[in-house]
Amino acid sequence: MCIITCAGMGKVDYGLDEGQDISSYKSMLLSSSAELSSYRFIMDMEMMMDRVDLLNQMEPPQNIFIRTLALGAFNQSSKSMKMVMAQLAVPADDESNSSAMTLEEYILNDSVYIKVDGNWTALRLRGEDLWAQQDQAREQLELLNHSEIALLGTESRDGQSYLRIGLVPDMQTYARLAEEQVGPSLGGLNVSQFYRNSSMDMVYWIREKDGLLAKTEMFMTFNLTPESLGATAPSGEEMHLAVHSIFHFLDFNQPVSNLLPPEARGMEAMELDLTSPAMIKVEGA
Repeated sequence: MCIITCAGMGKVDYGLDEGQDISSYKSMLLSSSAELSSYRFIMDMEMMMDRVDLLNQMEPPQNIFIRTLALGAFNQSSKSMKMVMAQLAVPADDESNSSAMTLEEYILNDSVYIKVDGNWTALRLRGEDLWAQQDQAREQLELLNHSEIALLGTESRDGQSYLRIGLVPDMQTYARLAEEQVGPSLGGLNVSQFYRNSSMDMVYWIREKDGLLAKTEMFMTFNLTPESLGATAPSGEEMHLAVHSIFHFLDFNQPVSNLLPPEARGMEAMELDLTSPAMIKVEGA
């Protein structure tokens, strides 16, 4: 039995039956998704963040609630993605200091166009296999090969039948894979230590008629320590986070057009080199 707990967000018992053999369902999911060329997605995420001042232990932790909603579309054929996102951050007992942010993002081949609170920025990505990392559905499927998995049962909704599969990822293996993809550090973050200080439980909903991934639900907790942020001496703050996110995938292999808005066309893009320790390099600088 697997009990998933997310601080401040309730407790869910998914009744994992670890004795079930679901290798055939796993193969069906991977095979069906291999030919997926386009889809739309909806993301709903809640996060509770506790910030602890390590230099002043008498100061109580600062608690912040963050809610994020996003809609997007992915097209493998044209190597394009569009996402519109809104985020609200509310400090506990200090609602007057709440903040909101809106973001609109387009990715076309190796170029990224981002509109944050009305202001556009254009970036050109440099690094290995960057486009593949934008595929939200395949990123979710990567976890299958590095998780304990079990069939939870079936569910009917919207006139369709779904298989429910539970996953408990091996975070040490996931840390090693992440380190291989992005390197030992990313923007000052120690990637390996970050994942080793994390825990994750997921549930997948798979359409029985075609084996496509229709929904994922994830509970994740992780700690950001000064050491994981690259500090070599006691300093700064520590953050504890609990995340609950839900992805819906729909309109599989339907026409998707992620056209760049006129106001973003013709912008000169800065070079973003993800393989460099400095991470950002402005062309010509």
